[in-house]
Amino acid sequence: MKKFTKIAVLNLLCAGILMLLLPTHWFPSFYDVRYVGYASFLGAFLILFLPAMIRVAQYVPNAHKKNQAVDSFEFFISFT
Repeated sequence: MKKFTKIAVLNLLCAGILMLLLPTHWFPSFYDVRYVGYASFLGAFLILFLPAMIRVAQYVPNAHKKNQAVDSFEFFISFT
């Protein structure tokens, strides 16, 4: 799951960079390319930092199960 998450973040970052740097007339006109570029950056940062904020320390009771749920949540948000 970690490899899929890293690939998803890398794809979002590359798409965001391309959408922000390339001319807007290269893309279809039915959506605003700049907003989609910013949204892809936001999605990448959510995938990276949201699970890091809700992960619990190892000394907490049932920490392994809770952190496994966080890993599943990270996979879910990177899949969607």
